[in-house]
Amino acid sequence: MLLPRHRLPRAAALLRERAPLLARRQMSLLGAIFGIGEFEGKRERALRSSTTTSHAYDLALLEYVAMNAHPKFLLQKVLDDDNRFLMGHVLVATSQCLSPLVHQDSIDAAASLEIARALTEEATTTANEKLHVAALDAMVFGRFREAAAVYETILLHDPQDLLAQRCAFDIYVLLGDTKNIVSTISRRLPSWSPNDAGFSHMIGMQAYGLQAAGRLDAAEVLAEKAMSMHGNDRWAFHTMLHVLEARGNPNHGASYALQHKDEFDNGGPLEQHLYFQWALYLIELGRYDRIEKFLDLYIIPRGQQERHSVRALSDATQLFWRLHFVGHDVTDLQQRLVSEWQAISEDEREGRRVTQRPQSAQSWNAYSRVVESLGDSSAVRDAQGMSYVLGLGQGGNKTN
Repeated sequence: MLLPRHRLPRAAALLRERAPLLARRQMSLLGAIFGIGEFEGKRERALRSSTTTSHAYDLALLEYVAMNAHPKFLLQKVLDDDNRFLMGHVLVATSQCLSPLVHQDSIDAAASLEIARALTEEATTTANEKLHVAALDAMVFGRFREAAAVYETILLHDPQDLLAQRCAFDIYVLLGDTKNIVSTISRRLPSWSPNDAGFSHMIGMQAYGLQAAGRLDAAEVLAEKAMSMHGNDRWAFHTMLHVLEARGNPNHGASYALQHKDEFDNGGPLEQHLYFQWALYLIELGRYDRIEKFLDLYIIPRGQQERHSVRALSDATQLFWRLHFVGHDVTDLQQRLVSEWQAISEDEREGRRVTQRPQSAQSWNAYSRVVESLGDSSAVRDAQGMSYVLGLGQGGNKTN
């Protein structure tokens, strides 16, 4: 059910309950592209009110795709001034869903979805915007295959929709779908020019896909190319860390990480994960004490009042098992992880974001939602019928 208009202010307020985290902002070339100046000082500093919504969206999107900054900070003032900026809410929510800094981000994504649903009632809402909201709805409630199908539909009509591309790519990474990690980028690259803003980020994502497929030499070449085109591309840098780890030379990897220490501390969506990648080298070198410091200071910091994100906990859990298998005492870390995971599991159950729906049924259900957005009622009936037969109607209950 869509949110009534009179509830919009309440829903919008949910987005701004949290105090921003302090972090450092490095220089960016994007200010020159969009003519809105550089940001220095705190990483979470929002775009100033005079920035147009379209320019603010473009900048926030590019910074997010490069994993340099989180849209919830960059777009805060813009959304304060224009709470009906639909794609601003969508960008914030998708980034909170796929790249949460803390667990609360995953919960807040549902509040952003509530606002976005209400705004889709506007007569000026485009089919593309409605599809973005449909994909967001699927992600918030754990239907990732469905979300990927919707994003691929968007990209069929606009291969340069960078938000759809980043989200589809991230979903395939989340699902471990190596084939589509590579192919979703390869299908769209011919539609891009090196002069297009965001082209280097496409190259960086392609590099990651190649390393995931085991093509390390090609991945390294493309990652270096992406970083040469955009020196602040932390996703490409992250890919290089993966390549070095896969080659099994921890000394080289640890040295590379130390040389590029400034790339780690930026408060962006990847900061915690970058330290996890660094820790993988240290395990091979037997520096277990250093890994404990990384966990306590950077990956799942002690003293953080908010619950850690699932991504951070997943990384910490990986390190827990690796340390456990080499005989290192991880009793304290185990207790911390058990407490965090229990709380998050309860939140996920209460939020109904966990689905046990058969994948084949999910695919047909996704197709029905996509064609419904496109107005094809006949295809909707056929797809819903297949979805019901394959599992959505089992037990007498049709789930969302």
